[in-house]
Amino acid sequence: IEKAKQDSIRRANIHELGIWKIGEYVDDFGEPTGEKFLYANVMGVFSNSATAQSLLRVYVKMSKYGIGLAFDEYNNGTYEDEDFVFVKIVNKEARKIYEGSGNSSFSFLYDVNEDWRDRTHTTLTEILRKEGVYEFYIESKYRTIYRFMIDSRCLENAMFKAEIKDI
Repeated sequence: IEKAKQDSIRRANIHELGIWKIGEYVDDFGEPTGEKFLYANVMGVFSNSATAQSLLRVYVKMSKYGIGLAFDEYNNGTYEDEDFVFVKIVNKEARKIYEGSGNSSFSFLYDVNEDWRDRTHTTLTEILRKEGVYEFYIESKYRTIYRFMIDSRCLENAMFKAEIKDI
């Protein structure tokens, strides 16, 4: 009953995309391929040995192949992909904490609230699909600390509209 209720609400608000925008891939000649992706820009801060709490823009991109993050330190238009040594994601409302280490693909995260013997890996996409506000703490291999939040509410609607998943 609860799932039917949630699906009904989602269908009534299907045009609400929240922070998400829909983009379309193009081929080598600049022609649209018909394949879509989602993206969003979120703001945060970063710190390293040269700076503390400096402005950060994070480009979030999701497709049917997965999710990726690119970091624009100082918000100057220069995005970088980073290799991570530690990731911590918190949804304070749901009281969930996820951690992972040693990869930049976000494919091996786990719920720290689960008993360590029962832990199973999850992906960032699966976490964000639970829809909520997630706070990120990421440490890069060069000891840069990134802190930002992603509001994943309306992600399911956006995924449906971008044809990344069926409703």
